[in-house]
Amino acid sequence: MHLIPTFDILKIEFGGIPPDRSPHKEYLARITEQSKWAQIAPHFIKKGHFSIGFKTEFHTFWTTAGHHIRDQVQDDKVVTNLLRIALPPYLGKERVLFRGENNDRFMEGKVGFCWSDKIEVARMFGRGMNAIGSGGILIKCIAPHTAIISSPSTHSLYLQEYEFTADPSKIISVEIIERYPPID
Repeated sequence: MHLIPTFDILKIEFGGIPPDRSPHKEYLARITEQSKWAQIAPHFIKKGHFSIGFKTEFHTFWTTAGHHIRDQVQDDKVVTNLLRIALPPYLGKERVLFRGENNDRFMEGKVGFCWSDKIEVARMFGRGMNAIGSGGILIKCIAPHTAIISSPSTHSLYLQEYEFTADPSKIISVEIIERYPPID
């Protein structure tokens, strides 16, 4: 059985779709709930293209649950390849972006995919949810247009997070500009 998001697969694999949710949204939620991203991502990448409707819904899903995808796949190259085909492409120019990052992850050489062009937003994440362990940091980078995978989704704009998705391996000139104490 192919694990590509189609209506037949949804019915067989996941037992139908609640009427208040779109088929794509439900499919993505079920993959996450069942911790199947490591198995599904290669199928998505092999497919190589998706409809604008799917890309739009995946973009919203990435905004709200992307950390689950990264945690389940455990391979940033695979995640990057998935994002490059499943998100609407970025068509802009080089940008200066900010990220509130976890200090421990940063020291391990792991930087996240989600960046904002609003320093206040990055500060909020650096002081908040990313300040676990040894604390948080605020980092700044230059993101060439080739590093930016996608512009903020409509949901990200609604949340006022202005989240750009960028390939961490292609960003340049990363510098720590603030440090935050750990939260309990």
